[in-house]
Amino acid sequence: MRPPEQFFTSKRTVIYHLIQRIQTVFLAICAIVFILFCFMPLKQITVEGNPVSLTAISGFTSKYSFNFTFSIVGGFNFVALASAVIAIFCYRQRYLQIRFCYILAAISAMFIALLNFTDAVLGYSSTEVVPLATNIMLAASLVSATLASVFIKKDINLLKKADRIR
Repeated sequence: MRPPEQFFTSKRTVIYHLIQRIQTVFLAICAIVFILFCFMPLKQITVEGNPVSLTAISGFTSKYSFNFTFSIVGGFNFVALASAVIAIFCYRQRYLQIRFCYILAAISAMFIALLNFTDAVLGYSSTEVVPLATNIMLAASLVSATLASVFIKKDINLLKKADRIR
């Protein structure tokens, strides 16, 4: 077994790799949340006396009149998932990665508002407002995207300080 000094040559590279890993974990949490939204019920409503569970992709296959609204939800879910995956893999372009984190945070906030206030807008009677797990996962996605952007900014500041020292 090699001693840890052989893996990392300086304190700067150790800190750099730790910061990069933690922001990747936060972005992976966002990606996992939006993957789960394709399959887990986001809301359960009653349409024409029938209870219907809505997922992010149910708008594309639904026979009821709300399919356009949840097609938009599915589209935003796809954009959020793509943004999370792209943000994970563009780790060398940190400013672009921060922009993707802001997009993820905005979409998470939009989902929270859309899922909790859709009944009043669409006029449907809700049998279950929004599952608690959905709100918790959306809040986790919002916090994770925000924390990822904070750690990316710390990474940028760390590299600027290291360049000044040289």
